[in-house]
Amino acid sequence: MDKQYFERSDGGLRGVVGTVEATEVVRLITDQDGAVREGIFDENVRIYLSAANRINERILDTALSETRGEFWYLNNGITLTCEALDYTPGTRAPRVRLTNVQVVNGGQTSHALYDAFTRDRAKLADVLVLIRVIETKR
Repeated sequence: MDKQYFERSDGGLRGVVGTVEATEVVRLITDQDGAVREGIFDENVRIYLSAANRINERILDTALSETRGEFWYLNNGITLTCEALDYTPGTRAPRVRLTNVQVVNGGQTSHALYDAFTRDRAKLADVLVLIRVIETKR
């Protein structure tokens, strides 16, 4: 996240909204061997519908297009939940540490970005993604 992020807390919930590089999303959802960690999507609203799905094709095409810099504006982003999030507020591009993370919304986007990464990781370096992280013990 750059310095443009927003934090909110209410009772037992805490959230951070910001922007991350698409390559960081890919890093989050993959294991050491570069395979998607499907368990990170156990709490997702929908399972991945494949790159052949019309909507996912459009997400993938946008991420690899000449206008990929507009991805942040065209995509709804990704919502994560975690048991704990840790970062230093007020810093530029803070490293955020997440414990027991789940992608609860944005599974289609996450997988499409992974597919884009496998096709042309250089182009994906220009893609930014809106992200919301919710810390909850529930």
